Amino acid sequence: FKIKINETVYEKSTNTIMRLIDISEDSRCPDPTDNNESISNPGSCIHNPKTLIHLIIETPRFNTFDDFIYKEQLKDYEFFYGGNYIKISKIDPDILELNRFIDDSDYEITISISNNNK
Repeated sequence: FKIKINETVYEKSTNTIMRLIDISEDSRCPDPTDNNESISNPGSCIHNPKTLIHLIIETPRFNTFDDFIYKEQLKDYEFFYGGNYIKISKIDPDILELNRFIDDSDYEITISISNNNK
């Protein structure tokens, strides 16, 4: 499913409520593979591009998950909480140019949640 900032999603099969509170840092790059200091194109990134996400997750019989997660641009972020496997796979919109301002209302995160690790 997809979730936006300040949105709450209920995932019925796992009885889980998820809220995306904020994206407080976004250092993604237009071309995250162009990151070699000596041979990269001008204006490319020479850092590890990532996004800092604040999530709150509630599943019955478990303590509330209220934490910040760094999602790297080139990797999915996977973790286990509340008896479920949770994967953050995509952050939209894509970064088309460096230093582009993205309004909070434009962010959308793709998350999957399941009882088994698939």
